[in-house]
Amino acid sequence: MADTLAYVLLGAAGSGRREILSDLALACDADSVAVHSSEADLFSADALPREIQPVTWKWSEGFQYTEAPVDGPEVIFLLTDGRTNPVDQVEALPQWLQARQASLARILTVVDASLAEADSAVLPWYDACIHFSDVVLLNRLAGLPGSWAGKFRARYERAFLPCLFETVRAGKVKNPALVLDPLPRRLAQFLDEGNALELFRPAEPDPEDAFDDDAPDEPEGDPYLARLPSGQRVKPIPKISAILERAGRLPSA
Repeated sequence: MADTLAYVLLGAAGSGRREILSDLALACDADSVAVHSSEADLFSADALPREIQPVTWKWSEGFQYTEAPVDGPEVIFLLTDGRTNPVDQVEALPQWLQARQASLARILTVVDASLAEADSAVLPWYDACIHFSDVVLLNRLAGLPGSWAGKFRARYERAFLPCLFETVRAGKVKNPALVLDPLPRRLAQFLDEGNALELFRPAEPDPEDAFDDDAPDEPEGDPYLARLPSGQRVKPIPKISAILERAGRLPSA
């Protein structure tokens, strides 16, 4: 059993994830906490408490570290690259967890409500993130109708997603302990213990699929992870970088 718990934060660049992560890292009941962020989402020198040192990585078909991670923290917060495909990064989590000798506590998605309200094209992108998430944190609600959060949540309640929805105020969640509780609430099960290991094992070929050009590749159980023989995803999602650029938000982390 891994001694390190890992929390993964999905979301678009500029959605306030760093501020929320800093709040959760302070609220975390652990003697040692590490923050792993992409080069595109660097923390400033004073953004984290002195005892929490950020470690950087870059995305290149996997999490490529620019420096050796600190060994053996009790808790790791992984801030994904908010400018690239979150599904690719989630798919790489089993290898990342194995390399860090960590077990997955929870996946959190930070939703930039102002972006989702301004451009509905981002909703399928958030659908993918929330599909893998235990907790959804609604941020940047200021200026939106009071009914917005309820309508957004209803989109996923109608699909019977078991994840928890919480609002963020001034970069803080109301109940950090509830958010950080490692009890799984995610719909996607491929990251659960045992299931994730199956990703490393080659699947036995199905003779009936040999003549089916549309037969998806493994893993079969998750619609976002399955691929066609061409290598394309069965269920593609929009490019978040294009949406952020259109909204004039791409330079911001």
